Amino acid sequence: MTETRTRRQSLQLANIKNGEAILEVAPGTGITFREILKANPDGRNVGVDITPAMLEKGRLKAAHTVLSNYQSMSLS
Repeated sequence: MTETRTRRQSLQLANIKNGEAILEVAPGTGITFREILKANPDGRNVGVDITPAMLEKGRLKAAHTVLSNYQSMSLS
């Protein structure tokens, strides 16, 4: 529950406006990134991670949404 509350607070503090360019560094499994996609459906959303396996997990989560406004990049 604490992680969910923290994620919600972080997204609220980010104050994402639709149409912005958003970069999430180390999106991990993509739980927060999925919420970013929902908040910014007309913007540009990029997730950058050093671990290709984590990016793949995030891609799978994003693919389960109807949104395609994202790009993921590996730093390795």
